[in-house]
Amino acid sequence: MKKTIIGVFILNIFILSCSSQISSKNFGDDTENNTFNNNTTMPDISSPDYLDALDEKYPYLAINLSAFKVTDKDSPLSSATAEDNINSRVITVGEKEHILKAIDIMRFALNTPEFKEEYDNDTYYQFRSSRDYNGTERSIKQFELFDKNIVWAILTNAKITTYILKENIGSTANAIGTHGPSFYTSINLENPVVEGDKNDNWIVQDLLIGLPNTVLWNDSSKLYGDEYELASIIFHELIHNLGFNHHTRDFDTADTMEDLFYTVVSKKSWQNKYKDEIENFKYYRTKYEDFLLEDTKPIN
Repeated sequence: MKKTIIGVFILNIFILSCSSQISSKNFGDDTENNTFNNNTTMPDISSPDYLDALDEKYPYLAINLSAFKVTDKDSPLSSATAEDNINSRVITVGEKEHILKAIDIMRFALNTPEFKEEYDNDTYYQFRSSRDYNGTERSIKQFELFDKNIVWAILTNAKITTYILKENIGSTANAIGTHGPSFYTSINLENPVVEGDKNDNWIVQDLLIGLPNTVLWNDSSKLYGDEYELASIIFHELIHNLGFNHHTRDFDTADTMEDLFYTVVSKKSWQNKYKDEIENFKYYRTKYEDFLLEDTKPIN
């Protein structure tokens, strides 16, 4: 997987900014001829209890979104046209709906047994701490493996609030998170709480997931146009929001988790098994339908 890590210093505190891109390897090239017995029923979207029913049935990774935001910057591409520059300063309703669908896929996927089975696979038991960290509940030493049960507790109890930013970046995606496993060292497994919208351990800074202003995010001919790849990219950046970093492959939690996620959702057998549920899982497109009333433009 080709990645680029960009270091951003804010008030002398290193805030994570990373680039994420799906590998050229076709993880989804599965030729299994499986017959699935899928007896699950999706709650009725017209029901006033639709969101509550989904929260109960798919409880994991119940993140919140505070806003879509856009910077007032032209596209950094030298080939950008006047229309490209206009598009770089707007997040269209279509782009926002595409993002919300990817987040729906992300949340749905994490609640499937296939994701847990892939997560438990020892192949992925390689993410380590790049430094020594001490917290209120535990400590971890440099090079030490993260306890997968604790990481799983973070994923399944994550209720953080982040926002989506269209920004002038040359990488595939960026995230503001903490430089180090902040939730890992502070989560109490008997009463797990993983929430917030700030980097409280380092600097008061809103959590965000940034995507570049060089393309329309719902352009089917671009990387972001594939909803499963986009879900994987957002998942990668959310891992940073949850406090995990990556320096090299030996210490890489975000890349490893993204590979794991994409291995699951890119399989045609998985997509076919959950086709109807994925189509009807509209948690974020329902909860944040007000975001879809008009395009988002810079305030100033």
